[in-house]
Amino acid sequence: MVEGVLQQEWRDRESATAKHGDFIHIPSHQVNQAKCISDTPCLILLYSDGPLDIHFVDASGNEIPVGQAVAAETPSPQSPQSKSDANVEEAIARIDDERRNAYVQNDATTLDRILADDVTAVAGIGTEDDKTAILADVRSHDLTYKKLTYDHRKIRIYGDTAVVTSHVEVVAKYKERDLTGKLLGTRVYTKRQGSWKLVAIQSTKIPESVSAAAQDATYQATVEDTSKVVFVPAKQIQSGVHKSNEDWPGLSVSYLFRMASDYASVIRRTAPTEAELHQRWTDIWYVIEGGGTVVTGGSLIESTEISPGEFRGPRVSGGAELRIAKGDVVRIPAGVSHWVSKIDGKEIVYLNVKAASPECVKPTQASSAEAELRAAMDERRKASLEGDTERIASSLADEYLQTDISGYVQDKTAWLNEYFKPLAELIKGGKFRWEVYERKDVQIRMYGDCAIVIGTLELKGSGARPTPQHTWVADPKASFTGTLRFTAVNIKRNGKWLLAALHNAVPLPPAPSQANR
Repeated sequence: MVEGVLQQEWRDRESATAKHGDFIHIPSHQVNQAKCISDTPCLILLYSDGPLDIHFVDASGNEIPVGQAVAAETPSPQSPQSKSDANVEEAIARIDDERRNAYVQNDATTLDRILADDVTAVAGIGTEDDKTAILADVRSHDLTYKKLTYDHRKIRIYGDTAVVTSHVEVVAKYKERDLTGKLLGTRVYTKRQGSWKLVAIQSTKIPESVSAAAQDATYQATVEDTSKVVFVPAKQIQSGVHKSNEDWPGLSVSYLFRMASDYASVIRRTAPTEAELHQRWTDIWYVIEGGGTVVTGGSLIESTEISPGEFRGPRVSGGAELRIAKGDVVRIPAGVSHWVSKIDGKEIVYLNVKAASPECVKPTQASSAEAELRAAMDERRKASLEGDTERIASSLADEYLQTDISGYVQDKTAWLNEYFKPLAELIKGGKFRWEVYERKDVQIRMYGDCAIVIGTLELKGSGARPTPQHTWVADPKASFTGTLRFTAVNIKRNGKWLLAALHNAVPLPPAPSQANR
């Protein structure tokens, strides 16, 4: 390749993307096709060890006349809608590339612009991050990328929502943890006030296993190991205590670990900042150094919801003042306003442990659209338990894509034929049953006729086992228990909510003597 980017495809093998300096060897009689996918024309240096002859074939590989081939490739006039979708796809691709480059360049400013305030990122190890955590990792250089590339990227447009799936190759580190590997990624963008924002992302690491047996062992290990012990060495905590750079004026945050249900960080304050209220999280502080005054209770002045359940304001009105100093412990329940209004000396440093409070997350009144979506989700769950293939099929969009825990991607037809129908037959035949199939920690965000749902799915089944071929076989002795982290994209068509994309992940055990990310 001299210039441009070329997508080269062959029969019965994976396609490749050729860029400047890449070389491709195509044997004679090999059915292939190429497409220039760059904004600039593709320039190729072509060498043949004999007279160059080109033969055109149809989809079955049968040779066809040149005229027929040219006619088949002549584009028909595009409708305004198809042109509009093509323009949107180009815009999404540009933004997606900007985000990728921002990570490699540690460009927190660009990420801040692209990420929605309520973005949720589920990593390949099943942990969940919000915008604050993502930007803090980039600003502190705790998360560094040497390489981040996309391949096999597909973009689907649903009005003001876009779903992007791709292969991802990563060379990166989070603190001392090596994140290098190949992933399957799902990214969801929505259009807000004329700008596209990233609202959800989930990735799954593709196992490096080379055999079916190894893949099966990987599955068993990840499904069964759902509880983890996290060890954070004192050296890592001290690095947070003595962190010199600030993530925001007067505030620095060093995350020690983050889980779906709890996480911990070292927080250093050198000046009073915003007051806070967390609907979901209970804070437990242990003061390591310094002291100050914290105001709790009362109400936030000029409160702003910066993300679902997270409120900020310049100060607290009507609260009670509490002096805190080295060695003190403070517990601030979810839903209670709090504000460090004064710093004694130059700083206060404390360990902050956050624990989820599910009772504070439940919505007081669901919107009618959300209520309809929840009803559709309940119907899909019931159909899954009963092995009802017809109802499951009708609940999926025609362009449905699922990424499973091992990074395997299936469209609607493949998923139904390879995964669900064999399982449904076992359920109908009384050979398999779900003992537990419960969604928990569910968060729903509505964007018109599109909804993003994230959460966990607790599973327990007996009587069958999954195979490396992504299907099921009966096994009276088999049983399994596990918890999945999921991101689901639902769309509303003709008055009905359909599942358009699903990405599952299983939390992996942390590296020895390192905090989980």
